[in-house]
Amino acid sequence: MKFSDVSVSIDKVQKIALEVVGEDCYFTLPYNQTEPGKSPGFVFPVGKLEEFKRYLLAGLGSVEIIT
Repeated sequence: MKFSDVSVSIDKVQKIALEVVGEDCYFTLPYNQTEPGKSPGFVFPVGKLEEFKRYLLAGLGSVEIIT
């Protein structure tokens, strides 16, 4: 999984966080910090949330989604 200039091996991803704030959804990998206090993530439109969840589950399998 690649975030700008940061890569995280998908076999190390066990949990992801998805948080809806207004019209935005925040995706982060809170248990895969790249350095202390910094987790990879990005923001996307809340209208894409269900589609993104399906995509993640298809690609990552049994990952736990924290909301």
